[in-house]
Amino acid sequence: MTDKKAYADALMDAVGRIDDDLITEAASYKRKTPGYLKAAIGMAASFLILFTVMIPVLVRTLPRGSQSAAPSGLLDVLSSAGSATVSSVEPVGQPRIIWQVDGEDVYHVINVSGSVASALSAQSGKGTRSDGGEEYGFRLWVTDGAGRFVTPQLAASKGNVGCGVFDYGEEYGFSPQAERIIKEAVKTAKG
Repeated sequence: MTDKKAYADALMDAVGRIDDDLITEAASYKRKTPGYLKAAIGMAASFLILFTVMIPVLVRTLPRGSQSAAPSGLLDVLSSAGSATVSSVEPVGQPRIIWQVDGEDVYHVINVSGSVASALSAQSGKGTRSDGGEEYGFRLWVTDGAGRFVTPQLAASKGNVGCGVFDYGEEYGFSPQAERIIKEAVKTAKG
């Protein structure tokens, strides 16, 4: 037992000699985060900030035509239509979708129902605003059969309605709904 008593006395003597500042410092000690962990957290935060800022910037700077399959796909769909080819288009008669491929002197025509013509006419100016860089390779008009001609690529206004096919510069790309209506009309005309 004397060994235990001697050990306890030595321990109490050692505790009594400890500086109070050292005890306070030990009580408030916090383990430091390893350097590699700080670096990893910093890199992750940097990438998060970079992507949060860059993705919206990249989306805004993409050419509008790249967000849709319309520039290449819609002309292919129209080309596959069983359309009639005419050299002029009368302003009255059956509601129709009419298009002219760039560089051609003829018009391609498919007959549609009045509801299809109305639905497509309602898409005038509903697409994304054109910055002049879109190249569709064709111009497209819709007629209601009563003499009114419009195009989905212009805003719906009195100045953008004609009594026949008319020349125009694209103000808008085709809206997804307009593309869907055109594709369904071509599919129905083929069937």
